[in-house]
Amino acid sequence: MTRQLILGPVLAVAGAAIALIAAIAGFLVVGGPGGAREQRLDELTLGRVNDVLNIAQCAFNETSTAPATLEDARKVRRSADRGNGSAFCDLGTTAETVPASSGDHPAAQGDVTYNALSPTRIRICAHYRRSAEAQGCNGICYDSFGYREFRVGRAAGIHCYEVELRAKTTRF
Repeated sequence: MTRQLILGPVLAVAGAAIALIAAIAGFLVVGGPGGAREQRLDELTLGRVNDVLNIAQCAFNETSTAPATLEDARKVRRSADRGNGSAFCDLGTTAETVPASSGDHPAAQGDVTYNALSPTRIRICAHYRRSAEAQGCNGICYDSFGYREFRVGRAAGIHCYEVELRAKTTRF
């Protein structure tokens, strides 16, 4: 008499084990829900960095000098918004809505600071939660005006971008 193997329970346990291993591997690669949240918050921080650069560039377009502070940029921005500014200044980002302080050391994760280094050069620092790899830019890059400074990799923590402002730069 031949004995027949019952493989149903064995296959069920093996399938469950494979599914569990795949889920664990997914969390290790992606970082889980917390990692995705941190990545999204860092994207918002980079968006604020981009906004600060846009505001400084707008003020530079109007005065040919990097604003000493974002408050100075706000003053230039207001006069540009009254109709005597470039098309760049009419894109909707207002300096009043962009939270950034002066200096080089953003206090908390997500904070952004601004500092003028020379009449044409600025430093924008941000406090990131996670590291990021350099962008190869195979398509659309997330940077303003094609500034290559935003394509570099960075570690978690404070990262500063030094940017040479460009005369009469437009976004398009």
